[in-house]
Order: sequence, then C-alpha cells, then structure tokens
Amino acid sequence: MKKLLSLLGAITLVASSSATVVACGDTKPEKNKITNDLIKKFEKEVNKIFAEHLEENVYQNLINLPATEINNKFLNKETINKYQGKSFDQIGEYQLNQLSSDIIRVLDIENLEKSLNKLKSINEYKIILNDVNSLYKGIVFDWSTLKINSNNSQEMYLGNVVLDYKIEIQYKGKKEIETLSIGDTLKYTSTDNDALKTSADTFYRNIASDYFASKKQDDVKQTNLKWKDIMGSKKVSDGYGKIDRELANYYNLDRKNNGFEKSIISFVKSKYFYVLDSLSIVFEEESIFKGAELNETSLLTSTNKVKSGINEEATKYDYSDLNGQVMMKTIFRNNPETTNPKQALRNLYFQKKNKDIWDRDFNLLKEDFLKTLNGNFVDYKNSAEYKSSIAMGYINLKGLSINLGSNAYVHELPDFKIAVNYMIDLSENEDKTLDDMSEFSVKTIKAFHETFGVDYDYEYVPEANSDDDIFMALKRSEFTNKLRFDSFETYGSSKSMSYQLSLTNELTNLESYRESMFDLANLSSDTMFQFSQRRTDLNGEYNFLEGSNYFKHYDEQKGISISRNNIFPMSPGVAYQTSTIYWSFGYLNFYINLNNLFYSALGPTTMGLKKDLIVFS
Repeated sequence: MKKLLSLLGAITLVASSSATVVACGDTKPEKNKITNDLIKKFEKEVNKIFAEHLEENVYQNLINLPATEINNKFLNKETINKYQGKSFDQIGEYQLNQLSSDIIRVLDIENLEKSLNKLKSINEYKIILNDVNSLYKGIVFDWSTLKINSNNSQEMYLGNVVLDYKIEIQYKGKKEIETLSIGDTLKYTSTDNDALKTSADTFYRNIASDYFASKKQDDVKQTNLKWKDIMGSKKVSDGYGKIDRELANYYNLDRKNNGFEKSIISFVKSKYFYVLDSLSIVFEEESIFKGAELNETSLLTSTNKVKSGINEEATKYDYSDLNGQVMMKTIFRNNPETTNPKQALRNLYFQKKNKDIWDRDFNLLKEDFLKTLNGNFVDYKNSAEYKSSIAMGYINLKGLSINLGSNAYVHELPDFKIAVNYMIDLSENEDKTLDDMSEFSVKTIKAFHETFGVDYDYEYVPEANSDDDIFMALKRSEFTNKLRFDSFETYGSSKSMSYQLSLTNELTNLESYRESMFDLANLSSDTMFQFSQRRTDLNGEYNFLEGSNYFKHYDEQKGISISRNNIFPMSPGVAYQTSTIYWSFGYLNFYINLNNLFYSALGPTTMGLKKDLIVFS
C-alpha cells in the first residue's frame, strides 16, 4: 500500500504545475472581493473549457490503429494483450507510469493547460488567478477502477483500457490556494480495423448534429422531447423547472419502452457503422444518463437575465398604485396558501407583452445554438417543434458498447452527447403557457418565503405606503441571525445588505440557504437570485449591489431600518440612491418603487431619522 501511495504521489507530481501563495491578511469586505458567485462562475467556466477540450482535442485520440500507437508505451496492442484481465496491483509501478504518460498525451493535457490559463487574462478572475503560475495542478488516477481487456478474432482485434481520473485545477480561494477537481472516465480503444477507426471518428464528430437533423419520425420524437411524455405523475407546470430526475428515468429506466434505445442504436449503426454490419452496438449499462445541458439556451434564461432599470422593457411596479401594492404583497407578504398568487401573477406579470419580449430574446438564443450544429435548419425553424420550444441543449450519455459475444468482454466506447429540443407539448397555446408559468412561479414564491421565514401573522398598518408602513416581516430565526455585519458602522451599506439578501455574501454562511431555496423552487442554481437596491449616478445606471448609506441601522432583535440623511448627495457624478428594489428569482424578474417605505412624509433629507424597512417579528 505504501508503494502504491508513493506511486500515486509521483504521478501527480509529474503532471503538476507549481503555485505561488501570497498571504492575504486583510479581509475587509471592500478589499476581499472573492465571492461565492465569482468562484461558482469560475468553476462553471472551467468545466465548459474541459468539455470543449474533450470534444475538440481528445475524442479523436480515443480509438487508435497500430500506426497511430507507435509512440505509446502502454496503450498499444502488444502491451494491452500482455496485461489484459490484470488489476493495477498486478501490473507494477514502471508500467503504470508508462500508462499514465500515455494517458496524459491522449488527453492532450498540454493544450488543456493553455486553454485554462487563458482565464488568467480576464480581469474578473485575476483576483483568484494571479497567485497561481498555472491553473492546471495535476491529474490523479483512481487505479482501483482500471480495466484492461482485449479480444482477437478473424474479423478484427480490439483492446480496451478504462480508467477513472480527476483533473485538478488550482485557484486562490478566500484564504488560501484551493483545488477544483473535474472527474471523468478514460475509455480507450486499440484496434487493427481501419473501418472501425474511421466510423468511430465520424460518429463522435457528428452525432449531435446528425441525429438532431434526422427527419425520421422515430428520431424526431427523441430529439424533440415533450414534458408530457416524461412527466409521469407531475403537473404540467412542473415542466418549467428542473427535469433531471425525469430525464434520468427516461434514458435509464424507460429507454427500451419509449423507443429511444431502438432509435439511437439504429441511427448510429446505419449512419456510421454500416460497413461493420455484424458489429453488435448496444447500451450495456443500466444507467446511461450522465446529465443535461439545457439551461444556457432556455426560456428561463431569457426571462431571468438582468435588464437595466432604465430599460423600457424592464418590468416595473410602483407601490403607490394598486397593481404595485398587489404585486408587492404577493411576493413579499401574503401567504400563498390562503390567497390567490397564481391569479395575481397571471394578471400583473405573466402577460402577453412580457412573453413577447422573453420569446424574442429566447429566439436569439435558439439561433445561436443552431449555429453551433452542422447542418441546414432553415425548415426546422418553421416547425411546430421549434416554435414550441422552451429549451435547447444537450443530453450527455454513457455506456455505448460493442458486445463481442458471450465468451468475450464488453468493449466500452467513449461517452457522447446528443442535441435536443425540449418543450411542454405541441398543443400548448400562449394563454395555457402563461397560466402554467404562473402556477410554477407560485412554488418560487413559496420557496423564497420558507427560506427567509416570512411572517404571515404580522399586523401591517392599514394604510399602504404610509409613513408607518414597512416592506416585509421575517420571523426571528437562525437565518435572520446570520444577516449581520461585523463592522456595521464602517461597512453597513446597501451593497453589503444586498449581497446578504441575495444570499451571496462572502462574510456570512448564506450559500446553503441559497442552494436549499433553489431546491425548494425546483430551479437550477445556475440561474439568478437577486434581492437588492437600485442605484443610479450621473454617468449611468446600475441595477443592484452598489454602495449607499441606506441600510445604516441593523438590530438582530428588531430588523433592518434605513437612514434618511444624505440620501441625495449633490456632487456631480456621485450616486443618486433610489427607493427601488430589484428582485429576480426564476421566471419572476422586476423592479418595484417602494416610495414612502423608504421616504418619510417629512421628506427624504430629514437628518437623523430612521425608518423601519424589514422587521424581525
């Protein structure tokens, strides 16, 4: 075991780059800008780079002929045959080092490192990347997963090496250098059959585009997924949220009954492996669904994106009128179980004028997605399927194999992905869509209320928008105790409070509440939640998370109040603070002017006066 640990350490060091750590003792919020949001965005970008690297630089290296294995020390016919059927502890340190060197070359780690290091030139990431010489830290192999098999027949030779590994990425965390690990499985094929090599290379380059472009009805059904075909006992409106569980059931449990396995296998064999008609290509694994990439090109993304408060297309309300009061109470005060939030949202938010804007923006996303595929999709853009779409993207699949017969091993082929269009159903009209989106968004409100602890029993003053009125009431809880500032008089501002109300503050542990809230709402945490104050200045307009002196008073027993002094500084170019709150979660995305909830009847510049905003009851 000691020998094995030594070996693993040596392999990691061979493939590593060094890191220079710079101590950071100042953790004041205005200097320490490493936030959870920044790190999550960085991790998402790294995963995207790795996925693109596999597609562009690696897949063509995973199936090789003797002529292309000349430089391989282990990944070649002779060595694979020699060690077939043996476990890692039967192979020896020298040979495992040779295997690791071959894998590093097959994975083209040199190019991966170059692609990752391009992030160092992006200003946003410099605070977390300037202290590392290279993002790539190393590769770690899980030798216990190593499988080596081979088969010689009159038709062809096949060798298979399968091994789990992790790529380690380093960056500057909030206190020290941290490591991000990206796991995957190498599935390498050695063969002497030119036709197999050519067919497989064409398959991995083109399967996503070709399958999506197929006009065969069995294939069209699979590349144009309908929620009503996978929803099971769920509601129609649930199709507007996360659907990973239903997709897993569709591809893992139901694929033989729903026609997917027959469709994809038939397409792959007839399109790519037709010269090897006797080859048995199957899904051997019970679980073939790896995950879905459906958020980037979606109606949710087009709805959830930030729009400037001065943009005419931004949805805005004013608490001084009845519609604004109904909307504010629906989102921030009323019990969804005893009121009718679905109807309020349908009347005031999920309207045709808003849907037209979301559809226009979503159509641009769909156009961009189709440009990433090879093929002519002009006719498809006129189809009912395309017009009914609420998301487009990829389904990642694994387990495709060559079955060599009862007395041989199952030869594992590399993972792949297919392009899909996702919709609720072809029969959905606009009114029904808006009704369903309203119903789904009630769950969004419930998740927000449960997470923040909205107090439904608080007695608000009868006169809305009066000087004694407040914004909302939260029950005192562990959550409200976390809404604090360590040095409040110095750093208390709407920027600090907005980060906390948006559950992304770097000084308090609110990230777990954010994740829980997204789970309750059945929404992907890749989308946005913002709860903050709008700010403008003479040079432009900023949507949220900017500095001011509003949230100057905080008491964990009483709540949050605002300072009335210096609300409107007069110097040119400095911030003009507004009484507007920006709130975005799921399909709900709007501004609301709270008027006298920020300003008293005595005037906005009344010195020293405090106004209750959020009460802890």
